[in-house]
Amino acid sequence: MIHIVLRNLFRALRQERAIFRDPTRGPVFPGITMLPPSVPSDQLGGLLEGARTAVERFFIALVAVHALPGSTIRRLQLAWLDLSPAP
Repeated sequence: MIHIVLRNLFRALRQERAIFRDPTRGPVFPGITMLPPSVPSDQLGGLLEGARTAVERFFIALVAVHALPGSTIRRLQLAWLDLSPAP
């Protein structure tokens, strides 16, 4: 997150002509991973219609909307879910 703040700060300083060169322009910061794109809504609708149980719909939502990796899903415990109907 700090890289975003620094880039915005130096961009603003350059626009105000307080500095002549943005030192954050160009370098790649290691360890920054981009989130995978979300599933298109029409494809997501088809996946949700094919789900037979609430648990399947829950996992589809976790993967498609939140881009949760499979390793994290495998560590989830079904006991944590409250599948009771909403009031």
